[in-house]
Amino acid sequence: MARQLKADIIWSLNLGSYVKTAIPHILSVHNSYQVYPWKAVRFHPDSYFAVFFLRFFFRRSLRVSDNVLVQTPLMGELVKRIPGAPSKITVAAKAVEGLNEVKSESLPSEIDLILESGLGKAAFTFLYVSTFFPHKNHAVLVKAFEVLAHHNPRNVRLLLTINESELVRLGGDNARALIKSGHILPLGWMDKRYLKSLYEVSDACLMPSILESLSSAHLEAMHWGKPLVVSDVPYARDLCGDAAIYAEWDNPYEWISGMKKLMNDFNLRQKLIDSGHKRMKMFPATWADAAKKIHKVLEEAAALK
Repeated sequence: MARQLKADIIWSLNLGSYVKTAIPHILSVHNSYQVYPWKAVRFHPDSYFAVFFLRFFFRRSLRVSDNVLVQTPLMGELVKRIPGAPSKITVAAKAVEGLNEVKSESLPSEIDLILESGLGKAAFTFLYVSTFFPHKNHAVLVKAFEVLAHHNPRNVRLLLTINESELVRLGGDNARALIKSGHILPLGWMDKRYLKSLYEVSDACLMPSILESLSSAHLEAMHWGKPLVVSDVPYARDLCGDAAIYAEWDNPYEWISGMKKLMNDFNLRQKLIDSGHKRMKMFPATWADAAKKIHKVLEEAAALK
């Protein structure tokens, strides 16, 4: 196909060419399952064998690539350790959509009604923005809020961007009870134009995901000034540094402890927010800035032809 199109570059995502070609090949690696240790495979929604072949063919593509694009230094180090990886590995981080890239709008009226019902807007509101996959680890938050709802029945709640049926599939009757009491509000997936407003109605963010390449949700929280409780795993330490409280990924009581610290300590919240703003200076200010770095890699690859 590349020959027929007379392409100057083959640029592929996670899987690419399996044989060396005369056309320069760039491989972007955003799928952390490809490079993380095998123990992380248990969180993949497909079978062990599916992930085995995914990783096998990825390594074939890696060996014939001229340059590899990754999103974080940690991903770059993991790629570098794979036998046969190319010497040229470029870190090109993502950005958070600015107001000049995505117009921000107020939340839809039906979401406002949901927030005003139940515990009301006075409740301390945590937010977790994510899709519904096993490694996103919603289960630990359901367990934590079962305890919090019993001990603090009126002052804390959680907003999720998964829908009610997904949450019930995960937590069963306990999830139904938490939805009914207003302690967990499954809002469903939110369009990007509402994201800034969603963060604005939240007091803090929870990020229990176990496995990421570079999570937009972490960046958004730091960018829009929200303190974080995150899973104590390498990618999160690498990304958040001193801008987060860390909790063991499968221990609901550690998550409760972290949440209570944020709820009870305004100065701690402000300290984490300030640290998050400083860390965001390490990332591209806009997607245009991010694109410039990738464009340079493409220019260098085209010069190899």
